[in-house]
Amino acid sequence: MSEIFREYYDKLLRQLSIDFNCTPADLRAKENIITVSKLI
Repeated sequence: MSEIFREYYDKLLRQLSIDFNCTPADLRAKENIITVSKLI
């Protein structure tokens, strides 16, 4: 990957991880991660 694309990709993953309340590593994972809300 080019350096410019890598920088853009990393920023995109950081923003998506904030939006979806996860880590960038979660977005790179091969398996699906499902979160179920729990009533308090």
